[in-house]
Amino acid sequence: MTIYKSVKNLSGLTFTCMLLTLTLLAGAQNKIDFKGRILDKETNKPLSFVSIGIPRSGTGVVTNEFGEFIYHVPQNFEYNKIQISLLGYKKVQINATEIKSGDLITIKLEPEIQMLNEVTVLVIPAVDIVSKAIQNIRKNYPREKTLLYGYYRDYVSPTETHNYINLTEAALIIEDKGFNTNDFYRTDVRLEQLRYNPGFEIDSTFNQAYGGRNKYIPDTDLTATNELSILRAHNPIRNHNLKTFSFVDIFDIDFISNHSFQYESITSVDSAKVFCINFKKEVYAGNPSSEYFVDGQIFIHSQSFAILKFTYTVACSSPTYSGKFFDLKLEYKNINDKYYLNYLSLINYFEFKSTQLADSISENSEPYFQYRELFINKIVTKHLESLKSREKIDKNSPLIKYTAPVIEGFWENYNYPGNLKLLE
Repeated sequence: MTIYKSVKNLSGLTFTCMLLTLTLLAGAQNKIDFKGRILDKETNKPLSFVSIGIPRSGTGVVTNEFGEFIYHVPQNFEYNKIQISLLGYKKVQINATEIKSGDLITIKLEPEIQMLNEVTVLVIPAVDIVSKAIQNIRKNYPREKTLLYGYYRDYVSPTETHNYINLTEAALIIEDKGFNTNDFYRTDVRLEQLRYNPGFEIDSTFNQAYGGRNKYIPDTDLTATNELSILRAHNPIRNHNLKTFSFVDIFDIDFISNHSFQYESITSVDSAKVFCINFKKEVYAGNPSSEYFVDGQIFIHSQSFAILKFTYTVACSSPTYSGKFFDLKLEYKNINDKYYLNYLSLINYFEFKSTQLADSISENSEPYFQYRELFINKIVTKHLESLKSREKIDKNSPLIKYTAPVIEGFWENYNYPGNLKLLE
């Protein structure tokens, strides 16, 4: 009551100035840029794919390969807690008001995982847990339309160096009609922003599609020309009833028969146990002699049997190449008892030759890795508007074909796991 009485006695000019000052202060307080680096508390090594966000806001960001992130706290959530989480580590919460905007903060996460050994016996075999998780896909993942706002990037690197080429970055809106629909035919994508990162070399010759005489993956048939579509096609959870990639094939019916399973560890999320199950496979591809070695992990919630995290790495040993062939990582997160994509990452080996003069497709070729990453930073499940036809991009056309009106300051206020060294 005293406050209102004092305001009433102020002159009109003083009151106007006071309101203006309060408005400016409120605007300044609303802008909180949380910039940091996440490390393992025991090893001090950077942690990638750590989720940072305010759960009720529907926004977030994931750390890059160096454990770095920038999270722009959304307006009206400045007094909430920011949650920092990674499967296998204790969750950390920080009050947004405690953050000094722009300062680089280092946060160390404490491991929270129980390793299992030969002495530890669990009543239910690991393969039965995996089978139960596959049976529950239709129950655990959304069958209704969802809008996924995300940051996508792809780039190329010679296998022996870290000199990245053609870093293409895009802000996207993905309209997923639900897990009961065909992902490739029914899901639509809208391009919000697109840019080449000027901090990396640009070589347009690498932008051609796979399958030609210049750019190819040995013993593999990839005909799609859109790198984003190739990435999304390698999500065996979303495409559980379709043929995805070698050895996984159709996830619903082939994954279990194609792999051997063993418990590796147990961790927890929101007081519920999560089983980490390791799986393997060895494949001998005939003559000429080639060998493929599969190693992966699948994290399964003990109560809902939802697949929270899935990793799949294939190493190759052949007459022409020995090393990592491809590496897939993906994670889903719980929102109101349904699980939505958090990130999807795919690295694959390929060979490239810059001349057409060689007689053999592999002659004079050089080895490279192709990187593709999709990080979801906002999920909308209610009051949705469908993407308009003119907004949708062709799923078979490369992203570089498209242009989007440049929005000034867009990337400075966008949640994505950028490289802090490039941003400084």
